[in-house]
Amino acid sequence: MKPWVKLWTEILHDRKMHQLTDRQFRVCLNLFAMAGIVDDDGELMPFDDMAFQLRMDPADLLSDLHVLRKANIVDEQDGEWWLVHYEFRQPQPPSAKPAAVLVRVHKHRAKLKAERNALRNDGVTSVTTLQKSVTSVTTEIREEEKREEEMRATAEVDIAWAAAVKFFQDNISLISSSMLPDMLDVWSMLEVNDCAGWWNQAIAIAAARNKRNWAYVRTVLQNCLSEGHPPQSNGSGPKPRARRSAVTKIQLPDGSIQDVKQ
Repeated sequence: MKPWVKLWTEILHDRKMHQLTDRQFRVCLNLFAMAGIVDDDGELMPFDDMAFQLRMDPADLLSDLHVLRKANIVDEQDGEWWLVHYEFRQPQPPSAKPAAVLVRVHKHRAKLKAERNALRNDGVTSVTTLQKSVTSVTTEIREEEKREEEMRATAEVDIAWAAAVKFFQDNISLISSSMLPDMLDVWSMLEVNDCAGWWNQAIAIAAARNKRNWAYVRTVLQNCLSEGHPPQSNGSGPKPRARRSAVTKIQLPDGSIQDVKQ
């Protein structure tokens, strides 16, 4: 169970959110909190439990859920409901996973127990022991600072990827689960090469040319990466296939054969 979930500021200007009624908007926010309680990549409670937790008439709730589904906020299969793209908008750093937290707690408790036993056995804390303790604390602080820095970096990458996904959906089309791995590979390559800004440029070009599909955007970005320049409105798109010329074989007076292009 999570004590809190992220509420993205983009909700202020998200058109699909503003098309909801006040009740549907409230239900939507409550479902965000419910997904945090369940804490299973966006899974929601069974329908009957949802209706009870939200104190709603089942018929009203079902009607609101279908509206949210049409807006691509929730989805359902075989009676199980979940939030769409929850795992990308509510990322959990590896160091915050329950197993990782449990390991850290056990290590900390074992260390405190060992220190208490050492002090009990020695009776008097020597200068060497104090020096070792100071060194240990300093090392621990540095490691904690490193972990926090890694978590901040992970959060920044997660936020950037979520923004990239949203920009594609707003300008090109909705994203299927089968498209995500390929899109993430291309986006990661842009990040590695310090040219993540090309993502939005390529999408803008595809939208302007009415080529609203991932295959076209991917080709634009791959061409730009191979050629080493950002997307350009007059280039970078898929190259047209070269037209093959028809060839006719003719026999010359001396009996030799020659190919003639039509």
